[in-house]
Amino acid sequence: MLWQSRRVADMTNLEKTFEDILVQALSRSDLTEDQIAAMPTLVLKSFAPHAASEMLKGLKRAAPKMLREHKKSDAGFERRNYRRWKKPLDLLELLWNISEEVGGKFNQTERPAAVVAKDYQFEALVSLHARALLISREVLCLLYGGYPDGALSRWRSLHEIAVTAVFLQKHDQEVSHRYLASFPFAALNAAKQLNEHAERANMTPFLEEELAEMKQRCDGFEARFGKEMHNERGWASPALKNPKPTFAQLEKAVALDHWRPRYRWASQHTHGGYRPALAMLGTAESTQPVHLVGQSNSGFTDPIHMTAISLNQVTSSLLIVRPTVDNIVFLQIISDLSDELGEVAFEVEKHSLKEAQDKVKVTKRALPVGKVKKHNKKDVSSRRTRGVRVT
Repeated sequence: MLWQSRRVADMTNLEKTFEDILVQALSRSDLTEDQIAAMPTLVLKSFAPHAASEMLKGLKRAAPKMLREHKKSDAGFERRNYRRWKKPLDLLELLWNISEEVGGKFNQTERPAAVVAKDYQFEALVSLHARALLISREVLCLLYGGYPDGALSRWRSLHEIAVTAVFLQKHDQEVSHRYLASFPFAALNAAKQLNEHAERANMTPFLEEELAEMKQRCDGFEARFGKEMHNERGWASPALKNPKPTFAQLEKAVALDHWRPRYRWASQHTHGGYRPALAMLGTAESTQPVHLVGQSNSGFTDPIHMTAISLNQVTSSLLIVRPTVDNIVFLQIISDLSDELGEVAFEVEKHSLKEAQDKVKVTKRALPVGKVKKHNKKDVSSRRTRGVRVT
């Protein structure tokens, strides 16, 4: 891009300007050997702030045009991306809207009685369902934007919520009460950690009075539920008969441990472990190694279907605690739609990739040997990946 060419040129000019200044500084005849050796560092300390300031001014002046070009390019990609994945994305939107509507009606209808009965399970499941809806929309946003690996990493959180919702639905009010009571313990631990690093992190520490108030609240719950509440997921300790439960144990308890390989897979994009250039969803259809730095419309099938399944699990866990005729019918609708989504996404991916590959073959056959055709942006409707090529 022209923008990138300008940056390379600016860097070349910076090097030359620095060298000229350094040569001039070293031309003095009264310098000692130590002064000569130290001169590059001294000149750089003076030169770098001024050069950075001037260069930043130029970059800011050029930014409006550059940003317009990027926004135009992004908008074009998003249109082509939606054109490719329209069917499964529309079905996922439909699933989300159905889940949101029935969940909202459930909350509105059942809340008065739940408040009177102190129904902790109701409160926990409604809260988890709301979070599942939010994360599902985040997944959709990332998919529309062309970030399948980001969508997969958000599914990781959605899966945690699904496992927790199923677990709470299968246990009694006491477990849900413990789950709701776990937040003050997490907040106290977070506050202590913040205070430990407050000075270096340039953050305002909690006052001792605030910590004491938080501890007092935890003490009340500890007296009722036990010391294991201080542990992560300690709320599930009695149900799992383990003072320090793990998420893997929660998965196994609700027969969702077969999702562990996919959970670990989704964790790869969240953590800092090494991943080869082609070991990403966004490069799944790439014909050459690239370090992905932007959008891609490859690899949507798994995030779409996995999101549908997990949202289905959370919505089902909520509605099944009040098994009315309406709720059972909606559960069947959501389940059928979730199953359909996977098949539709797979077929779209398979056929659109074949069409793109066939188009490339036809183009190559139509060209004289030794000539390469430059594609118009409008022609490249399904194969756009922004990345840095690995050489």
